[in-house]
Amino acid sequence: MQPKNYSIPELNKFIVPETCKLKNCLKTLDKNANGLVFVCNKKKKLIGVITDGDIRRYLIRKPNLNSFVTEVMKKNLVSLPVNSKPEKIREKFSSEIKFIPLVDSNNRIVDMASIYRFSLLPLYEPYLKGNERKYINRCIDSGWISKGEYVKKFEEAFGRKIGANNTISVTNGTTAIQLALVTLGVGQGDEVIVPSLTFAAVYNAVIFSGAKPVMVDINLETLGLNHKLIEKKISKKTKAIIPVHLYGCPVDIENICKIAKKFNLFVIEDCAEALGSYYKKRHVGIFGDAGTFSFYGNKTISTGEGGMVVFKSKKNFNKAMLIKNNGMSDKKAYWHEDYGLNFKMTNVQAGIGLAQVEQFSKILNKKKQISNYYIKKLSKLKTVQLVKTPKECVNSYWLFTIILNDQSKISRDKLIKKFLLNGIEAKRVFFSADEMHVYRKYITRKEIFPNSKLVSANALCLPSFVSLKKPSLDRIISIIERETLQKV
Repeated sequence: MQPKNYSIPELNKFIVPETCKLKNCLKTLDKNANGLVFVCNKKKKLIGVITDGDIRRYLIRKPNLNSFVTEVMKKNLVSLPVNSKPEKIREKFSSEIKFIPLVDSNNRIVDMASIYRFSLLPLYEPYLKGNERKYINRCIDSGWISKGEYVKKFEEAFGRKIGANNTISVTNGTTAIQLALVTLGVGQGDEVIVPSLTFAAVYNAVIFSGAKPVMVDINLETLGLNHKLIEKKISKKTKAIIPVHLYGCPVDIENICKIAKKFNLFVIEDCAEALGSYYKKRHVGIFGDAGTFSFYGNKTISTGEGGMVVFKSKKNFNKAMLIKNNGMSDKKAYWHEDYGLNFKMTNVQAGIGLAQVEQFSKILNKKKQISNYYIKKLSKLKTVQLVKTPKECVNSYWLFTIILNDQSKISRDKLIKKFLLNGIEAKRVFFSADEMHVYRKYITRKEIFPNSKLVSANALCLPSFVSLKKPSLDRIISIIERETLQKV
C-alpha cells in the first residue's frame, strides 16, 4: 500500500495513500523511524498527517488494524511552499513540529524539511563526525569559551596542513580580507584589482578599507581572475591584487605574482572556497603576501563562522596580530600600541576548527570521489561545460559547478526549479559585480565583462557535501541529462 512513484525516493518512507490501512501504516512508520507519516489522496495531494501516538490512542478506543488511515489522520497540519526560504521554515519548527512537508502549487508533496535540514538533498552541510562535541564540552566545562587553548592549536594545525607558518584566526572570511588589507597598508586613494565574478565580500572589504575595487574579467575555463587582462587595469594608484580561487579552482597565481612583482603590488589570495586546492604541489594561499580563508557553515571545514589569514612576512604577521586585538599590546594589558579592531575567534569556534582539521584528509578524499564521479558522468554531456582545472593544479571542488551552454534545452534558472521540485537544492553562481547597482559606480559605462556575465547567467552549483551517496549523485545527474536534453 506504500506509494513508489514519488520523484524523491526518500519521501516514500514518509507518505501513505488514503487507502492505506493502519497495519500497513505502522510498517511505514517502522521503516522511517521518525514517528509520523503524511497522507495523500489519489492525486498525490496532501490531506493529513498521522503520528505513532495518534495510532496508539486510536487503537485504545477501537482496536482495529484494518481501519483506514483517514479515520485517524489529522487534517490540520503545517505545510509550506517548496520554495520557502530557510528562515520561514525555521520559524515554523517547535517541540511538536519537527517535520514539515514542502508542497507545490497543487499541494503535492515534493520535498520535506526537518529540524535537521531544510531539504532532503541540500547544497552543502558540514561534516561533524569527529571531536567537535568533545572539544566544545571541554571549553564549556573549563569556562574558557572566548580565550583558550584551542585558538593556538587550531592556528598551528591549520598552518601545518597547508604549509604555512604565520597563521591568524579571525571572525570570518570577510574580516580575513579586511585584516590583510589593513596590515598591508591598503587604504584611502588606493586601487585594488579584483575579479568581476566573485562573492561580494571581496568588494566590500576593499571599499570599507577606503580603496577602490577595479574589476577585471574572469577566465572562462577556470572562472578565476584572467591574468592576461590585469596590466591594462593597473594605474599609479594600484596597490594590490586580490585573485580569487573561485569554487575551488586555482587561478594562474604564478603569473599574477609576476605581474605584482613587476609593478610592486601586494597579492592577497582569496582562498575562502579553495581549502585543499593546490598549484604546482603547493597549497593556494601561500604564494602572495597574504592568503585568506573562510570557515562558514557551508565551507569544506567549518567553525560556524570564522576565518584565517596567513602572511608570508613575519613582520606583517606581528602587525596583524596587534591589529586584530584592538591594537593592544600582548605584554602590557590595556596598553594600545596602534589602532586596531576586534577580529578574534573564540575558543569554542577554534575547538570545532581543530576537530575539523583532524578530519581534513578524510573530508577532501570524499569530496574528490564526488567530483570525480560528476566529471566522469557529466563530461560526456554536450549540453554542459565543466570548469577546467589546469594540469598543474588540484581543484578541491568546494561546490561542483557547471555551465549550461547554448545546446541546453532549458535555462539555468528553470533547471534550478526542476531540482527544487525533486527535493534537491542547487544554486546559481554569484552575480557579476557590474550587474549590481551598488558596485556599478566603480566601473565606466564602456566597460564590459563578457565572461563574467555569461557564467553569471548560465552556471549553477550542485550538491557537494561529504556524505552525498552514489544514488543521490545519479539522481542529480539524471535530472541534468533529462532536462537539458529534454528527454521524455
